[in-house]
Amino acid sequence: MDHQEASSEVEHILSADLGALANGEDWSVRPPVALQSWKISVRDKEVLSDHGLPSVPSGDRLMRVGAHFQHSSEPEFSAADWRGYVIGRCGEVTIVVNEGSGSVIAVPEVREIGPALAHLHPGGVQDETINSRVVSFVDLCWRWYWLAPILVDQRDRADRAEMEAREAAGKSGNRGADVDFHVPYRELCSKVRASFCGKEQLMVGNLDSMWSIMIDGFE
Repeated sequence: MDHQEASSEVEHILSADLGALANGEDWSVRPPVALQSWKISVRDKEVLSDHGLPSVPSGDRLMRVGAHFQHSSEPEFSAADWRGYVIGRCGEVTIVVNEGSGSVIAVPEVREIGPALAHLHPGGVQDETINSRVVSFVDLCWRWYWLAPILVDQRDRADRAEMEAREAAGKSGNRGADVDFHVPYRELCSKVRASFCGKEQLMVGNLDSMWSIMIDGFE
């Protein structure tokens, strides 16, 4: 789709009712019956039961968060000072709901990073609270599920336009106009970031947060 169509679709996804985005049998995974025994709020249980989480294939290049529900009543994740219920995956990151606080935490499978990025995480990659409540996590998951393909398509279109302009300039011998073909695409990313911040300012507003980094990965 062209940029105008993409912009309209992004606006629709950001403003749509959650039920319209999530309630499809082909892409929604509901939690197990054991959910009712989990020690999280009634509202969080209702949102998970009503909408589930997206079905995302392994190796998804769009960095989307997918359902990966544990089936037991007791927390399957345990750390030194907290326990939690496993509900999702994003690449090599496990998504866990803290049994005590109800916050949603990203637990990395690999904690060591390469030398080039070691200065950013001197203590290694740590667990990160990505949403304060399951309610907001489910909402952002579903919106990101539909937004990510659009952003990737717009990024790829901008890449191609830039490459074609360079090739045309090379053939003609002219330097060509100094045009940033990615401006409209970055504006879409900024619009998504602002909307997500409106739902979870404390978490998404941090440029080092998981949601912010995923959006930034497309900017």
